Amino acid sequence: MSELTGPAEPPDLPEGDLPEPYGYQGPYGGSGGPYDPYNPYSRYSAAQRNYPGPQQGRPVDPLGRPMAAWWKRALAYVIDIVILNIVVSIVLGIVGSSTTGVELALAAVIGLGYFAFLDGSVRGQTAGKALLGIATRDLYTGGPIGAWRALVRRFVFDLLFALFLVPGVLNVLSPLWDRRRQAWHEKLGHTCVVDIR
Repeated sequence: MSELTGPAEPPDLPEGDLPEPYGYQGPYGGSGGPYDPYNPYSRYSAAQRNYPGPQQGRPVDPLGRPMAAWWKRALAYVIDIVILNIVVSIVLGIVGSSTTGVELALAAVIGLGYFAFLDGSVRGQTAGKALLGIATRDLYTGGPIGAWRALVRRFVFDLLFALFLVPGVLNVLSPLWDRRRQAWHEKLGHTCVVDIR
């Protein structure tokens, strides 16, 4: 495992256990063992195999968690943008700035802070995600991604729109054809959005 590239992604198998290499020994002397996201030769648990997988038309991540549908993510984002616009309007009313550059910079800082703090929290949910029952998670561990990773994730998302409009739109649409429903900015940071209810 390279420290620069992170853990190798476990292979996807539609059913059954992951393959074991010749001579692999489990923790108690037998072959296999519990699923370890950092070991591509460990087994999936029975509970993880019971998640509705791709064969039922519902993609899952390496831990077996169902990925959030694109429409849920899109609706959650619209809700978050409405909330952010209200907050930015209130702040601009208090500050009283009429310079377009200052307004854009303030909106960008508030937006990045909002997504970094909430997507990086233990719950991994913005207000929109909480209403739709979805959450941002680490692709391999299933835990929270932390504020720093959430900030980078959001910065890449915004940068694709700010500098290159077409890649930004394609990034938003990419979960529609991706096998794990991940956008490009999520692949870069090894994050995903999963259904939690």
